[in-house]
Amino acid sequence: MIGIELTRSGPCVYGDTRGHRTLILFGDSHALQFFPALEVVAERNRWRLVVLTKRECPAAEVTVFNRLAGGSYGACDTWRREELRRLERRGGHPVVLLGGKTDYTALGDAGEELSGQADADA
Repeated sequence: MIGIELTRSGPCVYGDTRGHRTLILFGDSHALQFFPALEVVAERNRWRLVVLTKRECPAAEVTVFNRLAGGSYGACDTWRREELRRLERRGGHPVVLLGGKTDYTALGDAGEELSGQADADA
């Protein structure tokens, strides 16, 4: 399944791993595109950079349809919930949260694919 089943990010720490300040990158693969620039910033400032990303999994708290999974992307929901808890436990660190409306389709309460304004609202 190419890693979509994973529900927890590993210990992805970059920059100065002993830095006194921590910057956290959180989101999907679109967020991960900003990693190279943030890594440079972290290294120059001697910050720790913690990367919590999951492919095809938006940071927004909405269940989405995943073509690879062939339905509801439950692993994304679990990953997001666990990583948000992880962020809460860390407390007080700046978080770079990036995402965008790309090819995600939100699912309604009954698991149906939403479209139009309902999808946009979700």
